[in-house]
Amino acid sequence: MGRYSYTQPSMSEDYYEDSSECGYSSTEELIRQDQEELSRREQEELNRRKQEELNRSEPPQYPPQYPPQPEVEFGFPQICYCGGLPKLAMAKTLNNGGRLYYTCDQADDGECHVWKWWDVAVMEEMRARDRHVLQLSEKVDNLTLFSDFETEQKLVRLENLVCELGNKRSKRVRKDVERAFGVLQGRFAVVKNPSKIWDKAKMGNIMKACIILHNMIVGDERDANTIEEFQDEEFSFIVKRPKKAGNVLGRRKEVRDSHTHQQLKKDLVEHIWDKFGHLRNNNM
Repeated sequence: MGRYSYTQPSMSEDYYEDSSECGYSSTEELIRQDQEELSRREQEELNRRKQEELNRSEPPQYPPQYPPQPEVEFGFPQICYCGGLPKLAMAKTLNNGGRLYYTCDQADDGECHVWKWWDVAVMEEMRARDRHVLQLSEKVDNLTLFSDFETEQKLVRLENLVCELGNKRSKRVRKDVERAFGVLQGRFAVVKNPSKIWDKAKMGNIMKACIILHNMIVGDERDANTIEEFQDEEFSFIVKRPKKAGNVLGRRKEVRDSHTHQQLKKDLVEHIWDKFGHLRNNNM
């Protein structure tokens, strides 16, 4: 049976009496050893399976792979593969003694780091600048397709268009101003006659007063106006120099005369009363 063999004990009384207990104990010991051996083997098999499962679940350990980085591999390196900042160092070899190159502070840890000659990086940057300038020049050439003659013709047409629009607008405004001055000159002699003896401030006040009086007259006489009064007529007048300065001074004295001023106010009041006095509640 298994790895152990068992024999029947002797039937003699001496053997039975002397060794019954000893045979039973040895058999029990052998069975216990077999059970321990089986348990140990089962435990080893279970541990082996667990270890295999752990090995399958863990990803394989490969050396780190760094993706290509243009800021490292082209021109002046801005960053190392490990994420650190590159630095300049000087070579001390026999062939390249004193030559500058880019390296990293962690260059001795066995990982992948930047290493590049400084003069090679300078040449790459210069070639990149040249390509950039050529691309910009091509774009500029595409923008300047028109010749100088075509550009000048466009500018001339634009200037003519601006001048025509300006002339039309100024002509319309000038016509309105001339018409307004014609109405004021036909109504007020002070606007019609020469005014060189007055300064600009006084002339401005006179023009404002004439415009206000004109608007008041138009508002008061709106109902009595006829169509014939609004017919456009060409106002013709001739400005002559006064023969004597005394005439000008005399007219100024008449304008500043207080008695004449009071009489004019009374005449205006009588005129307004005769024209609108019949209206009730002063509904003028």
